[in-house]
Amino acid sequence: MSAQESVGDDCRLNIRGVNGIEVISLENAHFENEERVALTTGYLTDLLGSGTNVGRRFIVNLEAVDYMSSTGLGMLLTFNSRVQKRKHRAVVCSLQTQIEELLTVTNLTKVIDVAQDEQAAIVALST
Repeated sequence: MSAQESVGDDCRLNIRGVNGIEVISLENAHFENEERVALTTGYLTDLLGSGTNVGRRFIVNLEAVDYMSSTGLGMLLTFNSRVQKRKHRAVVCSLQTQIEELLTVTNLTKVIDVAQDEQAAIVALST
C-alpha cells in the first residue's frame, strides 16, 4: 500500500504500509495555515473511516514539519481522539525539537503517544 495526497500548496501526505502499520509522513508541512490544517484533518479523518475493522495501527511521522500552531496541535488531538474512539492505535514520531517541547509544555504527551523515530514507533505499536 502506498498513496500520496496533496493538502494544499506543496504540502503532501505520503501513506505506506510497514509491518501492517499505516505510516503517514507529512512532506513540506508548515502547520500555521488554518486551511492546510483543515484539509489535513479531513484527509486523516477519511483515512480512519476507510477501514471497518478495529485495531488498525498508525504512525504519524512529523519529521518534515518544522512549525505547528495551536491549530496544528488541534489536528493532532482530533486525529488521536478519533483513533481511540475507533479502537485503533497511533504514535506520533520524529518531532522537531520545538514541536516536541510544545507537546511537552502543553502536557499533550500524556494523551498522544510520541516516539523518537519511526523505528521506535513501529516497536511501540508491535507490543
